Amino acid sequence: MVNYRCPRCDAPCESPDGLIGGREICPACRTYIRVPHPLTLDGDGRDARRRSPPSSAADRPPPAPRRGLFGPVGLVLLVLSCVPAVIFAVAIWCDHEDLAIWASAAMLLPVGLALALLPGAVAAARGTRSARSIRTMGLIGFFLFGVLWIVALCWAFMDSPADRAPTSGPPA
Repeated sequence: MVNYRCPRCDAPCESPDGLIGGREICPACRTYIRVPHPLTLDGDGRDARRRSPPSSAADRPPPAPRRGLFGPVGLVLLVLSCVPAVIFAVAIWCDHEDLAIWASAAMLLPVGLALALLPGAVAAARGTRSARSIRTMGLIGFFLFGVLWIVALCWAFMDSPADRAPTSGPPA
């Protein structure tokens, strides 16, 4: 038997060894909790890997710096779209129509790539566990006439039950 304490209400709990790593219901607060391995418990039955939350704002670590929606990829896409724009302006200035047409087409490629990556970036910013799948679906869908891209964008804004925080009580 594993004797431990509920991380939410600090009530004493007891589970058979076969449930180590599994989920059990706390008898006091009725929430689902993960049964810890006995080697991770301290002397009081609390999970030694869990730290108590900081007591004051001075003890809290500083917040992580916010990235833009695309992060470093956005910077690369911005540079890739600026280079053809400069070539386009020079071609128009020097009256080279063929070069201007190629440069305008080259400006659309990074913009299209940014749009293709948009569903995955939205899903990653929202913390969805399926962000990589959504990104792949967005890339494939954008270059295959957009139908899957629309589905990927909708999927990026949806909350799946697996992404929600566990709630108290039995699952619905």
